[in-house]
Amino acid sequence: MDTDRCSLDEVLNTCNNLLDEYKNFQNTDIYSGENHEEYYRIRLTLLRHFLEFIMDMLRVRYDLVNCSSQLLHAGFIQVTSLNDAIKSYSNYRLNFKSILRSNFDLICQHILPNQVKALILSDDQHTPGQSQLFLSHFQIDEFINLQSLTLIEIEKKSLEIINEHLYKLNRLRSFLFKSEINILFSMSFVNLRRLELSQCSLNLLENICLTTPWLKTLNVAIIHETSNLEFQCQLNYSVRSMNEIEKFLLNFPCLKHLELSTRIHDNFVTGHQLEILSKDLITLKFIFKITLLHSIEETLDTFRTSFWLEEKCWFVAYENNYLYTVPCSMYTHINEHFQSPKYSTLLKNSIFYDNIIKLTLYVKLIETCHRLNNITTLEIGYENISIETLLAIVNLSRIMNLTLPSSMNKSKIKYLLNKMPRLQYLSIDTLMSNRTFEEFQNSGRNFLDNIQDLELKQIRELKISDYHIIDDSYTIDRLCYIFPSIERLHVSIGQLNTIVQLINCFKYLSIISLNLKYLSNKEKEYFALKSELIIDQIRQMMILTYKYQMTNSCLHLWIKKESEEIIGKIDQRKKRECFWYWCNFILSQRSLLSMIVTVILINHLLNILLCMWNYILSDIPQKTSYFSYIFNPSAVLLITQVCSTFFKKHHRTFVYLFGYIFVWIFTIIAWMFPDWWHLISIDTINEKI
Repeated sequence: MDTDRCSLDEVLNTCNNLLDEYKNFQNTDIYSGENHEEYYRIRLTLLRHFLEFIMDMLRVRYDLVNCSSQLLHAGFIQVTSLNDAIKSYSNYRLNFKSILRSNFDLICQHILPNQVKALILSDDQHTPGQSQLFLSHFQIDEFINLQSLTLIEIEKKSLEIINEHLYKLNRLRSFLFKSEINILFSMSFVNLRRLELSQCSLNLLENICLTTPWLKTLNVAIIHETSNLEFQCQLNYSVRSMNEIEKFLLNFPCLKHLELSTRIHDNFVTGHQLEILSKDLITLKFIFKITLLHSIEETLDTFRTSFWLEEKCWFVAYENNYLYTVPCSMYTHINEHFQSPKYSTLLKNSIFYDNIIKLTLYVKLIETCHRLNNITTLEIGYENISIETLLAIVNLSRIMNLTLPSSMNKSKIKYLLNKMPRLQYLSIDTLMSNRTFEEFQNSGRNFLDNIQDLELKQIRELKISDYHIIDDSYTIDRLCYIFPSIERLHVSIGQLNTIVQLINCFKYLSIISLNLKYLSNKEKEYFALKSELIIDQIRQMMILTYKYQMTNSCLHLWIKKESEEIIGKIDQRKKRECFWYWCNFILSQRSLLSMIVTVILINHLLNILLCMWNYILSDIPQKTSYFSYIFNPSAVLLITQVCSTFFKKHHRTFVYLFGYIFVWIFTIIAWMFPDWWHLISIDTINEKI
């Protein structure tokens, strides 16, 4: 099976087919005759195929979190042997960014720290509190084989805990830190090959230059601060000349990958200068803000040597006072006004277009003679788009993220969705045109009316424009029917009780972003004062685990709903705990009222005990669980022997009479010795619960 080319749905279908076949044979009751050998042969063959399939997936698609979490979930439940196969693998690269809560918990339960080579943790709005939850399972110094660590918007408390143990990760070769928190890291940078920091002081940069002899990739953003430090070149917020870049690069003799984005003050750059600096580099990407003093073509000619075009295959373009390498990160996202650069060293423009992955069409289609084959994100802002022309320009089969105007008609919506087999993210109207509030509300309802007979099971993430307020059960029910597989939801709500309805409606929901700015003033004030209490009440009502974050009037929830089986057990346990709590309270009192209630309670249990007595005696070896629930095992053994002997020697009438006498004796003893009754009946049962 070509797991690199197949979609996740295809992989899961194959896995589920294997599991279904295996489960059918596993549940087959064939243990005699000539079918006995065939049964076990087929069962073992299916198990072997399934394990081989999973191991191939783990080798080829090593991104366990993004691709194989559903496979693992099915495997852990259905095939016990898979657990050993998972534990024997030692090259896991765990990407927890925007992961579902259930998948996160599953992986944390079954993965051993010494198996992990790469780890990405994120406390962003999709997974708030993830680092705190992760540190409740593991200590960061347990990951002794960790080679790559990425921390994204980690909360300060967790970051301090992680920072205390970073120096123990001796095998760490790559460290990426993306956060606005400025922290002095305890780790040693000596062994690092790759380092990315979203904020870097000049003091830290000097330390990096002096302590990273093996560094091959460096990506830092210098924060604005004054410094008197000098280390082979004076650093400013922009570079005056190429000589300063050359001096700076002398600090990194092992550098193999370089990205530069700066302003050149002397407005002089040539390919000959950069050739000297980059001869040992594997990759070079730069964006220079510069006004060329010489003619543009004359400057580009210096980048048309064999070194640039043949040896390195690096291409350069100039546009709007920017000199940059192609492909360039500036042009991965384009709109309908885009035009390929007029001045470049490109041998063919297809190189430029192949790098574009996002296309936004506000008012018209893009005019180009090149087909955009690698577009994964498409945003359409007007309803009168020509579908035929769009098909000629864009390869729709690769689209994974789609934005549509809520006013688009039904036939176009259905046609587009049918042409996008990989589509998983859908956004409805993102304020691309100017409309009134009422028009937005009506267009949102019209959109749902247009697609109400569809069932879009492939959509995993849904975003509805802020102006489309969700505040009624009818709309929620329609959304649930149209999008039954939603895992991530971004909507605006008009009432707090809508939160419960949304969580209850979407079975697989895990990541929720709720815009609260359209709540009534009274509800806003109430939520501001008691937000934690309200969310905890929702948790108890829905029986779920959660983490949450509030940012700019938006509530972000990261939840896991318990299974129906667990919910049933929790409900029964709560009922038992409540019942035995009151029994415990009543029996422990010495008042007259307590004694009367105790008599009533014991008499009420009399018939139950009699029925239990007869039921047990009908099959004494198999049915002793009732007494074992009240008495200890030795008492059950004694009662079983006495009852068996009595049942063999006497008629059932005498057995019933004996049982009646036994119950009354039991009741009298309980009345005379309340402490003893309390001990054997309440404490023992509480332990069982």
